[in-house]
Amino acid sequence: MAVRLKQAAYSRQQTGDRTKGGVAQERDRKPRGAADKTNFYNIAQGSLEELRYYAILSRDLGHLPKGAGLTCSLDEVGCMLHGLVAAIRS
Repeated sequence: MAVRLKQAAYSRQQTGDRTKGGVAQERDRKPRGAADKTNFYNIAQGSLEELRYYAILSRDLGHLPKGAGLTCSLDEVGCMLHGLVAAIRS
């Protein structure tokens, strides 16, 4: 049993822990095309909307001042993301 663990540890060191379907392999993967980039930007848009929700909630609860300018910044980032997706699709 101990020999197998040592062999597995050595194997991971030699391959850089890039096993098929492993977390390390996914982390090192680069976007390969328009579909991957569009998917990435769509996820970013979802995260932006989640951030927008929490900003509104924080403002309504009194944790953010009404003139914080965060909404304008979020709108600007949203326009940039929309432009990136539109550029990729065309």
